[in-house]
Amino acid sequence: MVMASLLRDPGIYDFDIIAIQEPWKNPYATTTHHPAKNKFHLCYPTSHIGGIARVCFFINKKIDQLRWRFEERTRDICSIIIDPKDDQQQQERLVIHNVYNPPKTSRTTTYEEGRSQSTIDLCLVTTGLIDKVIKSEVDRGLDHNSDHLPISTTLDLTVQQLKKEPRKDWKRLDEKEYTKALRHALPPLRRPLTKAALDAYTGEVTAAIQNAIHKAKPHRASDRVTRRAVEASKVGTYEA
Repeated sequence: MVMASLLRDPGIYDFDIIAIQEPWKNPYATTTHHPAKNKFHLCYPTSHIGGIARVCFFINKKIDQLRWRFEERTRDICSIIIDPKDDQQQQERLVIHNVYNPPKTSRTTTYEEGRSQSTIDLCLVTTGLIDKVIKSEVDRGLDHNSDHLPISTTLDLTVQQLKKEPRKDWKRLDEKEYTKALRHALPPLRRPLTKAALDAYTGEVTAAIQNAIHKAKPHRASDRVTRRAVEASKVGTYEA
């Protein structure tokens, strides 16, 4: 299946937004195939009764989710609206539309070369974005034997990204250290009689759990290596 192969290709991780047409039809739920849940949000039209959606988006999770929103218009049209970074308010809002045009018997020819004629996929931008287009071309490196060639478009725009938080290595949790730290940090048992008191008590318990986790569970190896590399770099700088 073309879509399954594409979404398992590590090459897509470099893309912020992927627009898909004719996604796989799930016969049991209003969704589609999504093997890249750890990297992308799926934006799939679900509220239209005209039939199964023929367009969808995959949004890279490294983009701050507060900076974009998904709008579904019909099963053949959906949009992603992206707001600029706080420090670049002069940058106008960017709207990306994914529009599916059903094939018809008498196709409109959009490409001619010699005797061959065909209707190809198109990427259109408004005049205000022309100076922002770095490239827009067929990316054969992402061709997974589809009857449509993937178009890769790069714009000179800045979008707010999420800060990468170091992940914990849950499998290496020191249970004894966790239990010890939790017992030491947990507040005494009490029965809050007001909402404010309950909120305060909940906050104390949550803080105790977070503190115990921090003491008992190391970061992943890759994070430790990165941290050591940074420290080594600092030492080298000081020695220089």
